[in-house]
Amino acid sequence: MPIKIRAYQPADRDAVRSICCETGFLGDPVEPIYADRPSFADLITSYYTDVEPESALVVDVDGKVVGYLLGCLDSKKAWSPERIALRHVLTRGICFRPGTAAFYWRGLLDPLRDLASGANKQPHPDLALWPGHTHFSVLPEARSLPVVPGLFRSFFKLARERGCHGVYGEVFVENERAMAMHRALGFATSGEPWPVPGMRLPSGARMHVQLWTRSTKQ
Repeated sequence: MPIKIRAYQPADRDAVRSICCETGFLGDPVEPIYADRPSFADLITSYYTDVEPESALVVDVDGKVVGYLLGCLDSKKAWSPERIALRHVLTRGICFRPGTAAFYWRGLLDPLRDLASGANKQPHPDLALWPGHTHFSVLPEARSLPVVPGLFRSFFKLARERGCHGVYGEVFVENERAMAMHRALGFATSGEPWPVPGMRLPSGARMHVQLWTRSTKQ
């Protein structure tokens, strides 16, 4: 079974978007929290595939893309999720559609509740130290393969060669597999987890994100 970690190509775009949606909720399909795949894939992947594809890698198994790592070497240039969401709100009315309306309205109300309750605020990485960032995912069928360390090693090499000396990532605390993976890859936590607006577990409980940082020179 030939396994390759290779540079992203434009023909991989649909596969990357599909994987993003198939794994978007703690490694499972995103529909329980967000039932519109086109806008979800745009929120998570469009900047990387459409603006900075040279910093993206994929896992290719027998000619099928089963995972990806999307990178940005200068986070100041990345599109904000709010900008992408607003486009879908204005052009497609996504905040009024069944399956996504609750997410958007919670996203508006949660920050007000957090302000009143004194919940942890989102920490912002020092971009002088950690200018780049990453997002990765693999399909369930590929999780038993030793591909994620190779993805990150390849990306760290790419980042070093292009002058990016540090990266950060944001990981859901409730995704224990991804948290353990970042620890094993040499990332260090930065600050305290914070509650993410709009996101909920099936129980209705809030979801939280932890910031991780790592030098690309390790």
